[in-house]
Amino acid sequence: MSENLNTVRWGILLSVITILFGFIIGAAMGGAESQIKDYWMTLAQPGLVNVYQNDPQKITDIINSSWKMLQRAHMHAAAIGTAALVMS
Repeated sequence: MSENLNTVRWGILLSVITILFGFIIGAAMGGAESQIKDYWMTLAQPGLVNVYQNDPQKITDIINSSWKMLQRAHMHAAAIGTAALVMS
């Protein structure tokens, strides 16, 4: 039995780590949404003139798009980790 587990132990370990990563991202998003978005807004301010042509709406659009990508990362990490664990 331990030989069978030996062959898949790295897959199990990596899939569990991936699932935990997904949950950690989700917890951070749920507990600190405004802080994350404010931090991104602060990082974008130096580029307001050169990059965003003095249009604050462009910054808001980028931040909203980035938030959606972070949500996708959370969902994909949880789903891929779970699928990998099941297949292991």
